[in-house]
Amino acid sequence: MDTVAENSESSKLTQMLQQIQHSSDVKTMIELEFEELVLWITNIELRISDIVQTSNQYTEESFENLTFAAIVSAILQMLDKRELSKQLHLIGLQIIRKLVEVENRNLLTPAADWDTDDYIEFKSQILAKQDALVEIGTVQFICKHIAELDDDELLEQCILICISLLIGGNAKAQQAFLNYFQD
Repeated sequence: MDTVAENSESSKLTQMLQQIQHSSDVKTMIELEFEELVLWITNIELRISDIVQTSNQYTEESFENLTFAAIVSAILQMLDKRELSKQLHLIGLQIIRKLVEVENRNLLTPAADWDTDDYIEFKSQILAKQDALVEIGTVQFICKHIAELDDDELLEQCILICISLLIGGNAKAQQAFLNYFQD
């Protein structure tokens, strides 16, 4: 009888955990936390400056190699090596995509779901982030990555990165894609 009661309690707990997992509030909370991480990467130079100003332990030299470009380059290199688990690979690709998307302070959704009215207010910030990613070599990386992948979930994230780089008609991104395809 105790085993039946334990199974029943276990089943109830499992159901509750599944409900929590599929709750839109929980999903929103998780997405906001993920965006907070991405904002740290995006604003790393400002964060470091704040740390240095409020702490006697650190100087600017303590963080001299920790820049937006260095972090993004490191993420791209890790993804390119393909040593990460699939889940970590997906998260790495999502970080790259979100670097542009967090500039739209009004939405948590992928750029692929945006209408022009959804992002026009933030167009200059989005353009600056897109240009920074293009200069780092994200277009070359993503094109090569798409050609080498054989996994639908990873390919979907790659396509979403392409959309985030091109949304708004970014001329620098368009030229980088064109240059890649012409080579």
